[in-house]
Amino acid sequence: MFFRTEIVFMGVTAADIQILERLIKLYQPRRVLDLGAQNNFTNGEPMHKAPYMSEWWKAKNIHYNSIDKNGLNGSMVDDLSEAIPLYNQQMEKLYQYDFVMDFGTSEHIEKDGSFSWEAIYNCWLNKHNLLRTGGIMVNENPKTGNWPGHGFNYYTSNFYMQLCTVAGYVIVDGREIPAMSNTLDGWNVFCVLRKFSDKFPSLEEFQTLDLRKE
Repeated sequence: MFFRTEIVFMGVTAADIQILERLIKLYQPRRVLDLGAQNNFTNGEPMHKAPYMSEWWKAKNIHYNSIDKNGLNGSMVDDLSEAIPLYNQQMEKLYQYDFVMDFGTSEHIEKDGSFSWEAIYNCWLNKHNLLRTGGIMVNENPKTGNWPGHGFNYYTSNFYMQLCTVAGYVIVDGREIPAMSNTLDGWNVFCVLRKFSDKFPSLEEFQTLDLRKE
């Protein structure tokens, strides 16, 4: 996630692309969903000119959607800090995706400009509900103690291990990555999860996980 005045540029790096290529080969997704209208930063373009990731997925003949409050690049307009209904007005269940990806989005989920357990819980509940059972969730977000002032919450590797226990996920890949080679204070927690259960913890249970405000 990168900033330019009032505009937030969310992007996928060359290292991320390599990981996505491996995951596509392994799991052969047909429908994928990004949190945020992600840009593709692999070709060296200035941030404000980088193409959207939708073009990359289109070239692979994989159906792509994204969710973003600003509606950029045709994104579905929804507020991830609020629980997205499981059913539409016709009582049809919302579509679930083979991949749900969070490249630097969920750390910016807030309520009234501040950290909110309810807001970040709803974001994770949405991620869970939008992913089909057996599907893959890709997460890369700032590690606790890094990217000071960047977001409203920070992650730990322990958070993902605890989440697996209470929500029936299995870790496919987990590591810490220095974003854009910033090894000083630019580390992210990267974790690929596979969903094996529809259950998700209550807000009270979620608040016991090792997610940090700073």
